[in-house]
Amino acid sequence: GPSACIDVDGLKFVVTTLRHACNDRGFFHMVGIQPEREPLLVIKSRGHFRADFEPLCQAIIEVDAPGAANPNLSRYAFQHVRRPIWPLDPETTWEEAETMPDEQP
Repeated sequence: GPSACIDVDGLKFVVTTLRHACNDRGFFHMVGIQPEREPLLVIKSRGHFRADFEPLCQAIIEVDAPGAANPNLSRYAFQHVRRPIWPLDPETTWEEAETMPDEQP
């Protein structure tokens, strides 16, 4: 849908009519912003932005904001879950299985 860049006293905001994840620089380019030239970028995203934006950044600061899809799993009271389990319990680690459960060895 239609999108725009709104400039308020030098702060540029990209607004869209439809919800859209900011996964790459094209999100800014479409409204005339060159992210490579901006001193600061603020992106609301779950993390998919990293592949394209991380090379531009001196630092990435993640914000722990409330919401239904918060990556901070300690905010939720999980029930009926076998414990300990990754990533809910800090003493556990992720170990990738050699084969998928439905695959034949």
